[in-house]
Amino acid sequence: MADEVKEQYPQDIDGYEYVTNALMELVPLFPGLEDEEGFRFSSVPDGEGMSITPISGAKIYEQRENINGHVKQMCEYPFMVLYKASGLNQQNKIAVKEWLDTFADWLTKQPVTIKGITYKLADWPELTGGREIRTVEKTTPAYLAGISDDKCENWIMNMTIRYRNEFDR
Repeated sequence: MADEVKEQYPQDIDGYEYVTNALMELVPLFPGLEDEEGFRFSSVPDGEGMSITPISGAKIYEQRENINGHVKQMCEYPFMVLYKASGLNQQNKIAVKEWLDTFADWLTKQPVTIKGITYKLADWPELTGGREIRTVEKTTPAYLAGISDDKCENWIMNMTIRYRNEFDR
């Protein structure tokens, strides 16, 4: 029995930019953010803070083209959410993990309750260039990834945005 060779597709270079911009416009809308809080893009904050970092760029994992040159691609944009905090006791560690879980639930359009109010993300942002977000998935639970040199704990969670790209050649 011969091994099946899986076709390799290039990265969706333009999609990386479109999805990054949409994601960074979306995350500040999370109702669990305090006024002074915000996410940085691909940079680890000094001291405490939060960051969104793409893991590998936007990848095409499935592609179909019909005889008329209409192409349908399924793509994914894996990213990491980092929450960096210091001086955490056991209760605060649990609170950080729950905050990340709540953030992920909100991004995946699940209802979340924050300070007694229930919120649900209605729609993901529209992408440009013939792309459309299909799902947002949490691919790992939030966990303590390590302690940095400045004695801050790095809590991370991996997520993936799956989107469709259609165009005519």
